[in-house]
Amino acid sequence: MEIKVRMWSPGANKYFYDVSNVYECLKQQRAFDEITSPGDYQIGPISPSPWNHVGDGMVFELWTTKQDNEKTDLYAGDVVEYFDIASDSYIPPKRKIIGIIEFDKNRCALLPREIIKNHKGGRYWTPWDQCRDLKKIGTIHDPEFEGGI
Repeated sequence: MEIKVRMWSPGANKYFYDVSNVYECLKQQRAFDEITSPGDYQIGPISPSPWNHVGDGMVFELWTTKQDNEKTDLYAGDVVEYFDIASDSYIPPKRKIIGIIEFDKNRCALLPREIIKNHKGGRYWTPWDQCRDLKKIGTIHDPEFEGGI
């Protein structure tokens, strides 16, 4: 299976998808992390790095292996619109849900999570097999979504 990672740069105000650049930044970040908190993990020898990309605001986002209806790759941090066939919103008149793709630690998976809080104050997760008419409408870094989600 292919693994893809993109990197958001707030300074450039854009995403980087170039695999070699993103993985080089990940290696530099790993080296920086090892210097600042040694012993947490050890995968192999690394050289010291002055680069703290995360500290500079960079965000690394993993590909979900999924695509929307328009064949657009979906990553963590994407804002999506969809029907959840297992929710009350699917009963006519149908209402699309807006969610953010986030990591669900209980399922150990990247899944859409509703932005609207439910009656218990939480936000529902939607398994991929329950999503219909899925469409990417932005990312958490877009001005219309940033800070308001």
